Amino acid sequence: MHRIDTPGNDSGQFVSGNPFAATGPIEGTVVGPDWLGALQEELLAVIEGRGISPDKGDNTQLQQALEKLLDDFIGRLFTYTAPADVTAGDPRQHRDVFGIVLASVTSGNTATLQVRGRFLGVDKASADNITKGDLLRFDSGTEELTTQTGGGANVVVGYADSDAAPATTAVDVVLLGPPNE
Repeated sequence: MHRIDTPGNDSGQFVSGNPFAATGPIEGTVVGPDWLGALQEELLAVIEGRGISPDKGDNTQLQQALEKLLDDFIGRLFTYTAPADVTAGDPRQHRDVFGIVLASVTSGNTATLQVRGRFLGVDKASADNITKGDLLRFDSGTEELTTQTGGGANVVVGYADSDAAPATTAVDVVLLGPPNE
């Protein structure tokens, strides 16, 4: 996208025209095809990026796309098999998804999270032998979860909800605070 650059703009901003102004005619901004085309493509990128086909008769497509985008990142439900008992209302992370537990379930049953976000590409440090209950830190240098301190491992995220041997690439995490803070 770009700022309007057609005749009559004022530093990339639209100007209202008035051909009958007392001081003489004021030229308004000419809306050109380059700017309109850029605007159209920016809006269509959001719509088509959420899997919606453009439809001339539907003026709710941008709204639908934005709702889908929000649902994908903060509003959807995520289910998984609980490795341990979980309590309704608790913040919880399972693999790369974190959210709030909707209903208490016991170990081995299906738990549902109201998703509040995702950790994308966060693995555990390959050398760590993690035991359930270990305090976990995010290492900004290696971009991994670890039990170690020092280096970039200065952000405590929670504690391990399951054991994870060195060969394991991920570990379930119980967050220490609300995940949306």
